[in-house]
Amino acid sequence: MKLGVAGKVIRHLSYSSVSMFMRCQTQLWFKTVYGYSRPNGAGSLGKWSHKAVEQYFMRLVEGHDPMELKPFLGIFEKAFDKGKKQDIDWKGDDPGVLKTRFLGTKGASTQGVKVIAPRKGVLPIVHSDHLPTLIPEAIEHKFEIEIEAMPGCSFDSIDVVGYVDFYGTEKGKRTKQVRDSKFRGRKHPDNEEQVDLQLPLYAMGMEADGMKVGSVVTDQIIHKASGTDIHTLARRPTEDQKQRVIHAFQSTAKQIDRNGDDPNNWAKAPPGVWWCSKKWCGWWDHCPAGGGGNYVK
Repeated sequence: MKLGVAGKVIRHLSYSSVSMFMRCQTQLWFKTVYGYSRPNGAGSLGKWSHKAVEQYFMRLVEGHDPMELKPFLGIFEKAFDKGKKQDIDWKGDDPGVLKTRFLGTKGASTQGVKVIAPRKGVLPIVHSDHLPTLIPEAIEHKFEIEIEAMPGCSFDSIDVVGYVDFYGTEKGKRTKQVRDSKFRGRKHPDNEEQVDLQLPLYAMGMEADGMKVGSVVTDQIIHKASGTDIHTLARRPTEDQKQRVIHAFQSTAKQIDRNGDDPNNWAKAPPGVWWCSKKWCGWWDHCPAGGGGNYVK
């Protein structure tokens, strides 16, 4: 597959690119032509947390003992301190407060005359209550599959690439799982997760590489000022879900092929949706839908 877009080339599609296209075609045009926009705080926190979780599991896959808490937190803290020097859009949040929320506090502190009790952070809770329940067999497994293109495309097949965060089992269970952790400030409804295409796609990728998948699992790790909650949703990948994945990639590839170079051909997000706003779209000031831009970075 080779899709030309304003001098750039799309050689494969991923879940993130298809998901972005389905929400706002124009945003994918910006990403393809200019690369990523300014990173935001929520995405950065998730990225740094995933880095710590990934290295925890990687040690187990390599046959080592579980990583202790101090080095586990150190991975996040090092990434946070390095990332904080970048131009991150924190959306009005205090990065120092968020860092403490994720790492926790060791002792009591004072706020005026009020004594604040020590707080167990997001990552210490994940380290003690969640990660020890899982047995990884593959971490960040890369898969590549081909999906037949729809008639009328300028190519015969669609190259799909993805990375599976976790493949393995839960302690005491035999069912092989594809699992993904989402660090979020608010819980997404279960019905949204059930229709999401990411994990059914990842199950297809693992099965294409000869690995059985009995269930797909989403762990929503919700971090708020009031505390941390972990919500788990497991379901079996179905044939209907797989067909929806195939159709989503086919229709996205065909529409990109039709849209071509001109950004005016790329549909914008529906009016009023939350992701089409200055707070959530990194391209807001450059898009006619937002700040009156003319597609120029």
